[in-house]
Amino acid sequence: MYGLSMSLVQSEEGAFQFLPFLWEAGADLNTLDSPEATTALQYLVDLTKERLLSIDALNWTQQDAMTQWTAGKAAMCINGPWNLPAARSNAKFNWDVVPLPRGKQEASILGGENWAITVTSQHQAEAWEFIKWTQDQSVLKEYLLGNGTLPSRTDLGKDSAFIQDPKQAVFVKALVTAKPRAYGPNYPKISNYVQQAFQAAISGQKSASTALQAASQSVKPLLPS
Repeated sequence: MYGLSMSLVQSEEGAFQFLPFLWEAGADLNTLDSPEATTALQYLVDLTKERLLSIDALNWTQQDAMTQWTAGKAAMCINGPWNLPAARSNAKFNWDVVPLPRGKQEASILGGENWAITVTSQHQAEAWEFIKWTQDQSVLKEYLLGNGTLPSRTDLGKDSAFIQDPKQAVFVKALVTAKPRAYGPNYPKISNYVQQAFQAAISGQKSASTALQAASQSVKPLLPS
């Protein structure tokens, strides 16, 4: 059994789970060449060297990480509220939810989906009315609860339906320190460089510092000025 399962696959799923460690260490995407960023990545490298985190995390999606945990192959799992139903159904042991370990600061990450109306739509007005309807408190509440998704509206975040379950309440509370990936239109390219960095360091191809230095050189020109 490993101590932890998480996703560090080369995709946005891996970046989604890596970024909170970066932020908690006091770094960000504009400071990937800092000692703080190296500390964050080295922490994960050390976990794999000490066999507390499987090297297979480099290939695991978030669902794979969840499956490792529910199967009893890892003591802890980093995941989100969308997997609470799976945890309740598949984990045959007592379990609970806690925030990520605090570094220099607390951090979590925002996910979510966006509504959009295409410029070529023949029904833009109707589409806008539909989107407004989906954001009505009663409609949105039912939708979010059905999908295991947290509310972006602060008034809904205080609704008993989201906080009466102590396990889900931990995720709701984490919204206070959660950050979006608001790094401009080049973010997909930026994320890919970050993914390459943690993959190279954790697999042993490069040191954490060298991998992040290389990523920093590619990322900085892509960040919003």
